[in-house]
Amino acid sequence: MKKILSISALSFIVAMNYGQVFTFNYTGAFQTHVVPAGITYYQVDAWGAEGGSSRGNTDQVCCNWCTWDPAGHQGGNGGYAEGILAVTPGQTLRIYVGGMGGYGNLGGWNGGGVGQPVDNVCFNGGPGGEWTTSSGGGASDVRTGAFGLGNRVIVAAGGGGAEWAGGGQTAGEGGGVTGGANPGGDNPGASGGPGTQVAGGAGGTQNCNWLGMPSAGGFGFGGNTGTGHSGGGGGGYYGGGAGGCDGHGGGGSSYLGGVTAASTVPGVRQNNGLVTLTNFIPLPVEMMSFTSDCNDDYVTFRWSTSAEVNNSYFMLQRSSDAINWSDVTRVEGNGSSNVQHDYSYKSSTSDKGYYRLVQFDMNGFSKTYDPIYSSCIINKNFVQIYPNPSADYFVINSSKDMTSYEITNGQGQVMVSKTINIAANVKHTVDCSQFAPGVYSIRVHTPDGFDVQKIIIE
Repeated sequence: MKKILSISALSFIVAMNYGQVFTFNYTGAFQTHVVPAGITYYQVDAWGAEGGSSRGNTDQVCCNWCTWDPAGHQGGNGGYAEGILAVTPGQTLRIYVGGMGGYGNLGGWNGGGVGQPVDNVCFNGGPGGEWTTSSGGGASDVRTGAFGLGNRVIVAAGGGGAEWAGGGQTAGEGGGVTGGANPGGDNPGASGGPGTQVAGGAGGTQNCNWLGMPSAGGFGFGGNTGTGHSGGGGGGYYGGGAGGCDGHGGGGSSYLGGVTAASTVPGVRQNNGLVTLTNFIPLPVEMMSFTSDCNDDYVTFRWSTSAEVNNSYFMLQRSSDAINWSDVTRVEGNGSSNVQHDYSYKSSTSDKGYYRLVQFDMNGFSKTYDPIYSSCIINKNFVQIYPNPSADYFVINSSKDMTSYEITNGQGQVMVSKTINIAANVKHTVDCSQFAPGVYSIRVHTPDGFDVQKIIIE
């Protein structure tokens, strides 16, 4: 009859191990980082730059019908992206930290789409370029390999630039996996589209006769404005489209394809971008539980993991005093995985005592988990030997299937070693007429354990 031993399941909440932090601020140029010795993973945190904000009209000569508003519209905030990057000591990384979009054609470095040059020229009865356009914010990213746009492993998108006007509305924010497309501005339909994972945002509609058409965003860059009263697209994996006349720029998209355990949050960063690399020491296994179930004839140990990194195998160990440990069995792991795995081991030889798991990674490093106590008592005597004492023959009868047996004398010498395949409760006769008198040990093996009995030969 089976009985379940009530043992408190131990949940192992694995905290991340963090070490040295490398911080990269905006410089207007890429920055190089060589991975130090001993570092194999980085936690990457990246923030894209904010898009440029318009100031409202400053030229009362060209535009005496405009309302003064020193606030104007606000550029979209940059996005945030994080993830775990596998690296090797000595590897070179390039860090690109996005610059905040500016007024006119002061574009946000690393992909921010630009506005029109600052001037005081009146055209077609409308205001000149001064302060009437703003540029998109640049993206922040980390690159490996050949360091091209196709070698980006993580991207935090820049926000779109704001068109010229009052009212304090906000341009498209840097993504998310998709950029923002805030339908703000004096002409919401003229705003640029958001960057996505496969294409840049479309340029906004053009409804003024000033200058040219706004451009779409593309792979790694935001669209440029073609008119006054418009905002450039934010940089990103794919950039946002530029706004048309009276339209904001769209936000760029972030990217997580080269990292694991990744996430992104849109529209969180003001001013220039930022990138940090933190030495991340991943614990190889996130253990969910470790328990034991008792049965009259065996004990089953069960454990579950929610994630594994470089996991080679588990060693189940036993101790009677929680000090001195011996190996029970080895169970193979699942390498690297982000899904739940359930493990079990059934033993007919494991008595009550302390049990623990030791996990080994592919490099030979190990982690020992806290032990549990099992009070299971196994009925091991599933083998009968008769007649006992015996002179000519004896019978082995097992309540479990038999696979093999060995007979040893009192000096430990193996007298018989035989492989058999006999079903449970089927008798097996052994000829012992040639054995010298004495006490012999008989070890009977089954698929899930063994039993040892003594017999006296007369």
